[in-house]
Amino acid sequence: MVTLPRSWRTCGTQAQTKTRYVIDGLRTGVESTAMSIGHVVDCLLSRGWSADPDTEYFRRRSHDTLIDALTSYLNTHRRFLGLCRFERTHNLNERGVDLLIFHDCGRIGFQIKSEHDVCEKRFADNVKRQFTEALSHSLARYFILICAPMATYRSKISHLMNEMHLIRNDDYFSIYSPNDLVIPFRDKPTVTRDDLLRQGCVSDDALHEYERGYEHLPEVTDSGTKNALKKLGKFGDDWWDTEGGVEAWTAWTAIVQQKQRTQFVNVFCPTLPSDVKHKRELLINSITDLLKKCRACASWDDRSEYKLSSWIEHVPEEMIPYTSIPNLLLIGDRLKEYYRIHLDADAERG
Repeated sequence: MVTLPRSWRTCGTQAQTKTRYVIDGLRTGVESTAMSIGHVVDCLLSRGWSADPDTEYFRRRSHDTLIDALTSYLNTHRRFLGLCRFERTHNLNERGVDLLIFHDCGRIGFQIKSEHDVCEKRFADNVKRQFTEALSHSLARYFILICAPMATYRSKISHLMNEMHLIRNDDYFSIYSPNDLVIPFRDKPTVTRDDLLRQGCVSDDALHEYERGYEHLPEVTDSGTKNALKKLGKFGDDWWDTEGGVEAWTAWTAIVQQKQRTQFVNVFCPTLPSDVKHKRELLINSITDLLKKCRACASWDDRSEYKLSSWIEHVPEEMIPYTSIPNLLLIGDRLKEYYRIHLDADAERG
């Protein structure tokens, strides 16, 4: 018996596909992500890094002002947070939490450290003590946000962050430096659903139908795929260790991918709204252009080609036009980075 990747197992009919992929135009005001609300908050806060001079924005900002700013920013993205309730808790009995979000997924706590807090002599000890106290809130996720001028307090902030990173529990808490927080607090950007898709905050079962790709369609099967799979099965689980096994795998893969492309084009694509088709076309054209630019670099070699698979999220290159919108967004971003790396390598060569 051959153990196959889940996405390659075959079943389903074309008729079922047509029924499943008629898009329902009715949408609610809440865009479900089916992921931990903590991941969504991480995405909202991770808007980019700012230089030390920009962190002067936090100088003399009061604690209450910072809590108001955070609450306002999160409120503007409530459609991604789902049904939840905010509660401010900053008082003598706060127990390590300034702001709480009550959500079906659990409680999310925020501790904001202003310049006034950071300049205290026992700043690091206070934060670690409050971290322990926050456990009394039975939090699903805890965020420590340091909002102070980085240049002035670099030593204290860096020391705290290094110590907190020794606590190996990334699923429970995140700590953000002032450089990470200038953009969400000062600029208050509008985060889009595409941003959430790029950062993996939307699980497959929460994708809108039109965001899906060939990976999500009913699995294909016919006599051709069955015969090819039967030939592959003769080589067992060690098919990859023989020339004939590799050839059988390649033949079976080619047949399945062709069936998947046909299903996408003939069954799924006609259900897509025109604006989604246009969006997909733009993303695919951008990726195609980036691949050409990468391969045109003087530094591009066999090793670059070998590593390309990891940069395109292990989506077979010939299947990129049929993959999901989240994959298209991520592949585009990754290839921009890969291209910059090769441009830098070319510049070093002179």
